[in-house]
Amino acid sequence: MKINCANHLTIIPIPRHPNQRGIQVMGHSVLRRWTTFMTLAIMLVYSTTPASAIEVAGELFVDLNASTFSTGDATWTNAGSYADFEAVNGPARVDFLDATPAIVFNGTTQAFVGGSLEDPEPAPEGLTGFDPTRSIEVWALNPGIASEETLVSWGKRGGPDGTNMAFNYGDHGNFGAVGHWGGGGPDLGWIDDDFTPGAPVANQWHHLTYTYGGEDDPFARVYSDGELWYEEDMGNWGFLNTHEDPAIAIASQWESDGFTLTGNLKGSLMIGQVRIHDGVLSDAQILSNYNAEKDNYVSPEPPKPLEPAAIPAGPIHRYSFSNDASGDASGAEIVDSVGGANGIVLGEGSSLSGNQLILDGGSSDFAAYVDLPNGLISPLTDVTIESWVTIEGIQSWSRIFDFGNNSPGGDDGELLEPGDDNGGETRGLDYLMLSASRGDDQNAHRVDYYDEDPLGGGTVTIDFNDPKELGDERHYAVVLDSDGDELTGGGTLSVYSDGVLMGSANTSIALSNVDDVNNWLGRSNWTNDANFQGAFDEFRIYDYALTNDEILGNFEAGPDTVNTAASVPGDYNGDGEVNEADINLQAQEISNAEVNLGIFDENDDGVVNEVDRLIWVQDHRQTWMGDADLDGLFSSGDLVKVFTAGKYDTGEAASWGEGDWNGDLSFGSGDLVTAFTDGGYDAGSRAPAAAVPEPSTLTLLLMVALSAFGVYRRRRE
Repeated sequence: MKINCANHLTIIPIPRHPNQRGIQVMGHSVLRRWTTFMTLAIMLVYSTTPASAIEVAGELFVDLNASTFSTGDATWTNAGSYADFEAVNGPARVDFLDATPAIVFNGTTQAFVGGSLEDPEPAPEGLTGFDPTRSIEVWALNPGIASEETLVSWGKRGGPDGTNMAFNYGDHGNFGAVGHWGGGGPDLGWIDDDFTPGAPVANQWHHLTYTYGGEDDPFARVYSDGELWYEEDMGNWGFLNTHEDPAIAIASQWESDGFTLTGNLKGSLMIGQVRIHDGVLSDAQILSNYNAEKDNYVSPEPPKPLEPAAIPAGPIHRYSFSNDASGDASGAEIVDSVGGANGIVLGEGSSLSGNQLILDGGSSDFAAYVDLPNGLISPLTDVTIESWVTIEGIQSWSRIFDFGNNSPGGDDGELLEPGDDNGGETRGLDYLMLSASRGDDQNAHRVDYYDEDPLGGGTVTIDFNDPKELGDERHYAVVLDSDGDELTGGGTLSVYSDGVLMGSANTSIALSNVDDVNNWLGRSNWTNDANFQGAFDEFRIYDYALTNDEILGNFEAGPDTVNTAASVPGDYNGDGEVNEADINLQAQEISNAEVNLGIFDENDDGVVNEVDRLIWVQDHRQTWMGDADLDGLFSSGDLVKVFTAGKYDTGEAASWGEGDWNGDLSFGSGDLVTAFTDGGYDAGSRAPAAAVPEPSTLTLLLMVALSAFGVYRRRRE
């Protein structure tokens, strides 16, 4: 059967004869010639008008076209035999690229429902029950493909297997194309039945089609742009038996009650047309429909190739795990070299190599993890969380990071130590997390963003595959951009691996809704999940959303370099300033058994030592050894400052401002020798070539300094 959608009959007015009786005076031969002429004229006009016939299989239940909907309309008019569709939370109509009418869905709250939410119209009998034949066609553009994004659905979630009908545009290897319910059973990915991720290319218009042939031809098939992508025999899974009561929904699925739209599987995409047929379209009919309408859909230009770019500003928190090497890291302080939000290693089974933290993994009842301070991300509007990690072994559902809380929520959802489970509560409520594995699959990962404290705030999930060998270092970045969706202006959540975008989804959840009282590296807010097994090399938090080019630039720069646009020499922590925090980081590297040369080896001689320290002081900071307050002068005020700190010859750890000028992490006579040898005492600002005092002068100055310290100590006593 064909519906003629584009033919136009042109009517040509016939001029009347001056005689009002007109044609009666012509005679029979004239009349026949005139009639023949007009018939041929009409046939000629009709035959030269472009024609486009849409193929239909059985009854056409749904025939929706974005051109018939306007932003603000309460309903989307259906030209098929099923009901009209009520707009839920105001999807917007746009003319994409000023050429293609489309309806934009935000992926979180917007949808259409057959009938209405208050009075939904059940899907037609021809589409439900045992083994119904059916075909679905959707013209869609998805700017960024998540694991499961719904185009059209009926039935409902929750089982039994084969009872849902969700046609999807996602890249999950199991249910990215179709969710019949049943996981590895009757669901379909776009590629195969072996969990291979993939989908029709993003940010382009596609004619997507699903068919099911029922008991006589029990194959479910998915097509893109007239081409069969994948098919699977539903007879292997006991055929299909679709729930009968729920309505047809556009861009959403139904929860197990059949009346609640699913929160986290809505489509964040554009739809131009939807058709649902009672019968099964053939391959030839599907190709015909694609060819008939493809010229109506104008796609954007392909994106430009990625180019590594510098970042405009460094992180607000940076953890480089540069502690002294130790076989037991329990209780070790993990320094935030930028923001001062230091963490601590809790639990059993951890070590430090000098530039990495190694966690042995295991049950959250005892295994080691890093506890960072509360409130790291909730004050932010946008965030990028970046890590360089090595996964050494698979621990089921272990986390690279998990920032949020646990049941029962609020401040009571804070867990203070390993094994603390709030009296048996195991569920995370609010959180943003990146998993090291999805279940026990080392190649599969998940990003979850939950606002469920209180329940009902919304959830977003991005599943992605990232095949790598255990022991390979990986660079991950999770980005929340509160207005990153160019179509809707809403938020986007994205995840990258080694500079490559792995998945994204729309979200309206604000970071301020996340009660982040459990900010953990290597532990899950779901306490039954195992702890991470592997090594942390670098972990950073930015207060803005990095672009893909910037993330690629960071990946290529590596974990030891902050890839700022105008990198400041000597700014080791990437905060844009050359200050005491940087010279203290250098002292840690000088003392490390396994030194991280990276940016600290200023003269590229393969070691980090006092020579590199002199370069930082003299060239980068342009001051003197001994300038404790870094005001550009070395004077008696600096000596008073360091002796007042009370760490001279105590063996206690000392910073630059407490007298550690030679980089050995303490304050002793060697630091005074280093300072006075540099020749800056009372010499004013550093000149390009400063005179070095004679040895006798150095001795005198040292004696004065030590005498001053003795007087100061006697006064304190």
